[in-house]
Amino acid sequence: MSRSSNPPLVTVRVFRGTDRQSSHYDSFRLAVPSPSTTTILDLLLRIQQEFDPCLAFRHACRAEYCGSCALLVNGREALACKTTIAHLRKPSLITLAPLNNFPLVQDLAVDMSSFFEKFSENLVFFQPHDLSGGADSPGPYGERLYPGDFSSDCIGCGCCVSSCTQCQPGLGFAGPAVLLRAFELQNDPRDALHQARMDRMLDSSYGCRTQLNCAASCPKGIEATRAIHGLHLLALGGRARADAPSAAPLSTDRRRFIRGAAAGAGVLCATLGIGAILGGSILVPRQRPSRRWIRLATLDAIAEERMLTLQLDYEAENGFYTQRVSEPVYVFRSGSRLTCFSSRCSHAGCRVLWNELLQQFRCTCHAGAFSPAGEVLSGPPPAPLPQLDWKIDNGQLLVEVG
Repeated sequence: MSRSSNPPLVTVRVFRGTDRQSSHYDSFRLAVPSPSTTTILDLLLRIQQEFDPCLAFRHACRAEYCGSCALLVNGREALACKTTIAHLRKPSLITLAPLNNFPLVQDLAVDMSSFFEKFSENLVFFQPHDLSGGADSPGPYGERLYPGDFSSDCIGCGCCVSSCTQCQPGLGFAGPAVLLRAFELQNDPRDALHQARMDRMLDSSYGCRTQLNCAASCPKGIEATRAIHGLHLLALGGRARADAPSAAPLSTDRRRFIRGAAAGAGVLCATLGIGAILGGSILVPRQRPSRRWIRLATLDAIAEERMLTLQLDYEAENGFYTQRVSEPVYVFRSGSRLTCFSSRCSHAGCRVLWNELLQQFRCTCHAGAFSPAGEVLSGPPPAPLPQLDWKIDNGQLLVEVG
């Protein structure tokens, strides 16, 4: 008998628990006769049948269609039924974890309720002009909604939400999947909710930071970022085309300004350009926003010796408009000493997440890592994680913003 008859051994580390902060990983060692055809789902079913029947995970179609088996494979979003062992960079050691940005149910299963609720909250569903049915009812559509139509291929797996740093709970971002479907509906002449839907979800769409994590993680290869920028073009009265260059990313909450400026955008740009050439005599010099103290939390509510994520909410004036700022702040308390970290990476200002298992701050879009003290551990960040000035006033923790 030849030595090649011995199947290769694979070690699978599986996330276990019902709470992300008190979870652990169990390791299983499996012989895999055919790595090129064995999927991650095959491994999970074997572990459930041969080792632990209590392992929780989801699957249904096994044909890359339902999206229910989405999870993290070696830290990257993937479909368990699509991913084969042979295609992994390190097939001998596989780490499986639940999707990010979703409440954990158990082990690899997450609660998708909030994901589907956002479709309803943002009116992202088809409603015909004639509710009695007939010509406008859903059915085959003769022409493509726009060249290169792709959004109908979305299977609602949640991989894009897991990879997006703007989809953390509390930030109010609708998410790539919702906005992708909204873009398709806004281009459908049979739909009757164009204006109402735009009013509902446009503010949220400016939460996109063009990190392209959603495009990189989508198992169907859909470019949701391009669709989101298409929504911005539609808001200006244009027509989004898939073969046209993507619109430039815009800052959050600019809906009122954009709508007011859309009709006279050309005149405004010409006026500003001439004013700049003549020395800016028409415009009032822009003042730097004044710094101010914002309440973050009650001091008694901050547990000691533990990194806490607290939500900071305030309104900030930025040029022509007032934007609502809502972002997490990381607070560590040790006795009377407090440290307040910004959630913005020092490299490109993208969102940083605290990983309880690794005890590190992680920047998912640039692979940067910071220690609990904010020092750079790896990746491109050129400086430590920024800290916020703080003070205690009548038992309340205040942080300085501006």
